[in-house]
Amino acid sequence: LQVTVDQVVIYPIKSCHGWSVPSDTPWEITPSGLRYDRSFVIMRENSTIPMQQKRYPRMALIRPCIADRQLVLNAPDHESLVISLDPAQLCLEATQSM
Repeated sequence: LQVTVDQVVIYPIKSCHGWSVPSDTPWEITPSGLRYDRSFVIMRENSTIPMQQKRYPRMALIRPCIADRQLVLNAPDHESLVISLDPAQLCLEATQSM
């Protein structure tokens, strides 16, 4: 049995649009899955609950792209938002679920 993968799609931000990994780009598989797949969530300020597309359907319009160790977010009628994926520059707050 021979299997061919035509396309790999990851979802860097949970509940947002997916991003197709370019076919000429090697992609790392980590112990928890594909690198950056569902690694991030969007949260409201002062909240501990991630926003979900079920409640905020316009999240599907947020289109992520990964290039040059940056996560670029595009959405209609908004300027692009660029987030460094360099571990030395990433500043993430850890929250603990109850």
